[in-house]
Amino acid sequence: AALYLPLQGRPPKPADDGMDLKQFGKIPVVYNGRVKPMDTFARTLLRIVSERETFVDAKGKSQPAVRWILECMMYAMDDHGHGKEHKVFRIRELQVLEGLGLKPRDGYRYSIEEFGERLPHLGEQMRSAHEKKVANRPMDAYDRELLKFEQNLAYFKRVADFSIPHLVPPSGTGVDWRTLPEAMQSRAGNEAYATSFVNIIEAYAAHDAGKFNLEVAAYLDRLQAARPSDMRRAGIETVFNRVDPFNTSAVFYLLAFTLSCLAWLAWPDLLNRTATRLILFTWILHTAALIVRMYLSGRPPVTNLYSSAVFIGWGMVVIGLIFERIFRDPAFEAGARLLA
Repeated sequence: AALYLPLQGRPPKPADDGMDLKQFGKIPVVYNGRVKPMDTFARTLLRIVSERETFVDAKGKSQPAVRWILECMMYAMDDHGHGKEHKVFRIRELQVLEGLGLKPRDGYRYSIEEFGERLPHLGEQMRSAHEKKVANRPMDAYDRELLKFEQNLAYFKRVADFSIPHLVPPSGTGVDWRTLPEAMQSRAGNEAYATSFVNIIEAYAAHDAGKFNLEVAAYLDRLQAARPSDMRRAGIETVFNRVDPFNTSAVFYLLAFTLSCLAWLAWPDLLNRTATRLILFTWILHTAALIVRMYLSGRPPVTNLYSSAVFIGWGMVVIGLIFERIFRDPAFEAGARLLA
């Protein structure tokens, strides 16, 4: 388990086209009230839209979320194909699929190219769903799925027109980060960041990997000099995303419970000892991940449903370890590891 962590956290392989997407993912932005790397922003939105943090391109290759964000941003400059051809929108409600002229498929993921022309056919139903929501009237599964689908389309549109995230840091006298259009129109002193970011997107659109990498490096160097604290946090969070400590911990906990069950069949001393040590190691990893998450977010680990669930899971592991320490019976030990 200890050897697995650095393998999990190693930098991704360079993109086939030479674009340094890893460095682009380190760019700090502001979304939902805090500074985070572009990598986190991209993963968050793609997880909402697609229920995954990667997507499969037209060639059948898995691509990172930052690639999808770049494709969406290109849409504002050239709406031909960019971001529209990727099958990322997960639509599971059969009535919605029927209204869009789509057929169910494995994964239930579709591209804008496949349903874009059919969107007007859902206009009346979407208005009805909105009216029910505003009037606080009961909504069925179809209404809820329509509103979710509309929200996901809105995320794509907001990225495409640069309404999100806030990309441009404040100047010496500024207090708020701004969106790209706001920075381009203002005279607050930080328009150079906006111009530099546009150069990055244009280089990506032109498939010029050399210029793209140079522009990203220059952008990060400028931010490093002006906002070292934000760069440090963004760098830590990028590694945190790659390690994925909470999901990794869940796998280790499950492995420890499996070892406990196998201990009833053979090698009880060895497997029980291994399971206990694996849980202790994983609990340390879990604890460290909670501390890092609090540092990155600047909040206690109970601010939303996800962070609360992670924290409650941490507490359940502590209870399980206490039970195991008190009750030495094998059945209690297995039960304690199941609790963990």
